[in-house]
Amino acid sequence: MKHLLKVTQEDIDNGIRQDPTSCPIARSLARDFGIHVGVEVEEEIILYIGGRMYTYKFRYDQDSIIERFIRVFDNEYPVEPFEKEINLEEFDNSDYFEE
Repeated sequence: MKHLLKVTQEDIDNGIRQDPTSCPIARSLARDFGIHVGVEVEEEIILYIGGRMYTYKFRYDQDSIIERFIRVFDNEYPVEPFEKEINLEEFDNSDYFEE
């Protein structure tokens, strides 16, 4: 599923560093999807959108604007709003949630 990620100045101003549910990217996606979003960065960025029901991931290049934005924001340097089209892939999250 293609999605246009739009991180606004308001997302940045109200974002919390190193917080997977309140970082600017999570705030942007929560606004777009209208539900709780968690962002976890591993080899790809994993989005927990609405919990178990809607779990997606998207891959990013190490030099991508998204990876740089996260690194710079979390290390307390200034960042700017941006837009980036991402491809959200639904995936099996059973490894992340144990019954």
